[in-house]
Amino acid sequence: ELPLTLALDERMAMVPGTSLADFESVRVVARISRAGRPLASAGDLEGETAAFNPRRTNAVDVVIDSVVGAPAEAP
Repeated sequence: ELPLTLALDERMAMVPGTSLADFESVRVVARISRAGRPLASAGDLEGETAAFNPRRTNAVDVVIDSVVGAPAEAP
């Protein structure tokens, strides 16, 4: 059920042995996969944060507000 709150920690590292604290700038991407696969595919729902420094930021909100493969809206 959404909304969902979760905490990212070292056990969830995509590359073993790395830490969010190793980087000065990161983005968090959240995706709801229609096919249940880790790679994005057309029709998945997705959202991402702006880049931020994980050493200075304790919490971010990710709003899932786009469809993968959908045309971008004009500003």
